[in-house]
Amino acid sequence: MKTDVIDFNFVSYSAYEIIYFAEYISSKMKSNSRFSNLKTMIEELDFNIITLLNYSLVSKTTDPQDSAALFQTKEEIIEILKILAKYVCRIAENDESIITMSGFQLEHK
Repeated sequence: MKTDVIDFNFVSYSAYEIIYFAEYISSKMKSNSRFSNLKTMIEELDFNIITLLNYSLVSKTTDPQDSAALFQTKEEIIEILKILAKYVCRIAENDESIITMSGFQLEHK
């Protein structure tokens, strides 16, 4: 039997890749009423995306605090994405269409 789960490769993305991916997930989930109960978490994701974008612009400096803040914000986004992905897996019950509607990618095992 085929089991579909979400591909968690996003945990190894660079800051810029995370920004792009998280924006994509946010827009997909906002546009689907199935995920309307996640509004607060998606708003938190959006806030962190903007924060990460700002840190990525100033992290060109050699200030270690800027680099640390960038890394911390990126990790916060990854944690939010993991929570969202686990939620999607739980409600999808192996329904590929629900998983793809959320914006996450399938990993076929």
